[in-house]
Amino acid sequence: MRRELEYRYEGEGTRKYIDILLLFTCWPVEAVHQAVSICVQRRAFSDEAVKSVLSYQPPSLGDALDLSDRPLFQVKNTGIRPASEYDVLLQEEGPS
Repeated sequence: MRRELEYRYEGEGTRKYIDILLLFTCWPVEAVHQAVSICVQRRAFSDEAVKSVLSYQPPSLGDALDLSDRPLFQVKNTGIRPASEYDVLLQEEGPS
């Protein structure tokens, strides 16, 4: 990573490498190693890319949808439902 940064950013490359090393003071060693590996695989050679990988929080999964009050929407067989079931819901909501 150091050579690539120095090649791409010339005078700023060493500073960018030092910024990556400073990430070890804020993040676990394994996390920084993994982030650098991901950036190398993606050919994203910058300290900003490493910081971005470290700070990325994947979207959290929501709770399971409770369909107990809508038996028509509970998948029992193929999961294919007639469109008329959705039309009923639209009529309940009214015009937008």
